[in-house]
Amino acid sequence: MHKKYYLAVAITVLLASACATNNSFEDFDSDNSGLVSRAEAGQQIDNFTRYDANGDGALNHQEYQQAYQATKARRELEQTLLRPSAPGSGSYGR
Repeated sequence: MHKKYYLAVAITVLLASACATNNSFEDFDSDNSGLVSRAEAGQQIDNFTRYDANGDGALNHQEYQQAYQATKARRELEQTLLRPSAPGSGSYGR
């Protein structure tokens, strides 16, 4: 029972640190091109091609905002689902 709890805590901590999507568009746009390329985004933006609406291989500011909000929401949901519902209950999520 404790093993599952510690595993869930470890996964939550890893997600929180790896998913720090608090970067602004300007933080990602390292070459100041006005676009965020896949290379600039790295693993910080989930489903990159899904948000590349015009298919040019980069995200403009509007596309980035949509990707940022969706990625942030998904990662927050993952963290909520991995959080133990009550100490000692053996279940996870709300």
